[in-house]
Amino acid sequence: MAKQGVFTLPANISFGVTAYANSQYTETLTVLVDGVSKGTFSGTGANEVSLGHKVFNSGKGAIQVTVSAHGSASDLVSTQVVLGGKANFALLASEDGGDGDYNDCVAILNWAIG
Repeated sequence: MAKQGVFTLPANISFGVTAYANSQYTETLTVLVDGVSKGTFSGTGANEVSLGHKVFNSGKGAIQVTVSAHGSASDLVSTQVVLGGKANFALLASEDGGDGDYNDCVAILNWAIG
């Protein structure tokens, strides 16, 4: 199985990341492009609290998303999906160890945009 939270996008395109929190703990989601941190989202709350949306450039196309909560890396599950051969998404969900529901921090990546 591919490493969770690691995605391959086309080089030098714009892609969006939208993040949500569903946890009593502060969730910190970091977006890395070609191994370099390009942005973070952070927050806490229940019922899909929006942590925001940001647009990034894919660089060479090596994208990694990490999530941590209460000082530890969260467990991740992820996948890439292409809808109708046209719409591209990467989906990520994390578990911070509280209850095993894998909804503590959720991210949606989409491309190409612009």
